[in-house]
Amino acid sequence: MITGLYVYQGIATDELKKLTLNHIHLKAGRIHIPSSKQTYHKGGRKARVLKLKANQILELQEYLLITRLKIVEDIRTGEREKYASRKPKEIKEEVLQNQLFISLNGSEYIKGSVKHLMEDLRKIDPQLKSAVQIRKSVIVNWLKEKDIRQVQYMAGHSSISSTERYRAANLEELEEALKIHHPLR
Repeated sequence: MITGLYVYQGIATDELKKLTLNHIHLKAGRIHIPSSKQTYHKGGRKARVLKLKANQILELQEYLLITRLKIVEDIRTGEREKYASRKPKEIKEEVLQNQLFISLNGSEYIKGSVKHLMEDLRKIDPQLKSAVQIRKSVIVNWLKEKDIRQVQYMAGHSSISSTERYRAANLEELEEALKIHHPLR
């Protein structure tokens, strides 16, 4: 599911941990991605509502109705302790009730889980560097198909110049590929 959010919605890792159960609207087939303030972005990322793909709706429904409930139950009963390497000092009930993604050990921090996910994805595709690379690729593809203002909204960019940087990055990659593969080199 997390991989799907990276690939289809271009979500950033810091946005993943902010997602709560209330941000998912399965009936409408939409996800609300909350805004995020960042120190290295002037305005941070803006909140947005994006469509979910049909397969994501089914996966999220299964996660919400079965998988997540089982994880929460195992955390509460201590069953997960034998699987989790690092345990938080305390498990916050509010996190268990509201946060969409929680670590198997009951931590509200999912950075470790995302790290393991990226390691698994690198086994499938060794060229994959990070979730940021996935997001960049998604935004570049959106720019090929959609209006720049639409992409700005979907990416959560505060300014159009942030979105335009992805277009420039794509041109640089194309120039590099041309240098390598051009027959008159």
